[in-house]
Amino acid sequence: MSEKRQFEIVELEERIAPSNFHSFNGNRIIHTPQLDTMAKSGIRFTRFYSGGPVCSPTRGTCMTGRHYFRYGVTHANEGMLPKQEITVAAMLKPLGYTTGHFGKWHLGTLTRDVKDGRRGGPGTKTYMPPWEHGFDVSFSTEQAVPTWEPMRNQPFATKYWEGPGKYATDNLEGDDSRVIMDRVIPFIMKAAKAGQPFLAVVWFHAPHQPVVAGPKYRAMYSQYDEGRQHFFGCITALDEQVGRLRQELRAEVEPVLQSNRIDDGPLGGILSGLAVQSIWGGFLKGSVSWSRPWALYVLQRWCELHT
Repeated sequence: MSEKRQFEIVELEERIAPSNFHSFNGNRIIHTPQLDTMAKSGIRFTRFYSGGPVCSPTRGTCMTGRHYFRYGVTHANEGMLPKQEITVAAMLKPLGYTTGHFGKWHLGTLTRDVKDGRRGGPGTKTYMPPWEHGFDVSFSTEQAVPTWEPMRNQPFATKYWEGPGKYATDNLEGDDSRVIMDRVIPFIMKAAKAGQPFLAVVWFHAPHQPVVAGPKYRAMYSQYDEGRQHFFGCITALDEQVGRLRQELRAEVEPVLQSNRIDDGPLGGILSGLAVQSIWGGFLKGSVSWSRPWALYVLQRWCELHT
């Protein structure tokens, strides 16, 4: 690694098909102007392979660079990322980086104190939160939450954890991608103003189920059924937050490496009037293959920070 310290942002979308993005991947329905612009101004890796066929293995591979068989997280909601695994966050901290994780963790439970998510709480054997793997700042859930009003109507009640025994209690309403970005931007700006290199890992929940879009975003797709309104709308809402971040990243002296990728590709269909995933019509058909990772895409670009 060169002596020049860099600012790095790693963004991850949850269970989305590459064809769900607008102009740069041929989609003419879903509005993603910010990701389209990022694709045009950066580098597209069109044969980038996901580290695993579902979210937990993919995330562990992203953090460690190792195949998921080596660290034992082979499926979602199973196991945890072992303490002895060396993450990119742990590697960067000795070099002076401040590190933050924001969004879905899914590599272990986040509390031993109260019931949380599928597996967290007293007696859990899979406690392994981001702060045990080199992250200074966390705003993290164990698992998926609704993409609108994330603390309501959860299939498994979970919280946004900020550290041992501490969870967020305010600014949790509305679009979940905005809720996450409201924590990401202050973290980045604080590091930038201090001249400190940083790693920001931003793992959005959208568009993993429960897929819910707010009225503003549903209205953009009013000609479609309810399920598609929710699915398309939550992707556009996510794109809006990527644009918000890009606007903040514009006029600073130091360069930023911003990488945007998909975790493991699409799964399922649009069920019971609520969008689970968008595989229909001219989109990708089929479901996730458990035998090999998806060939996905990565957008990567250099940009400037704004203070």
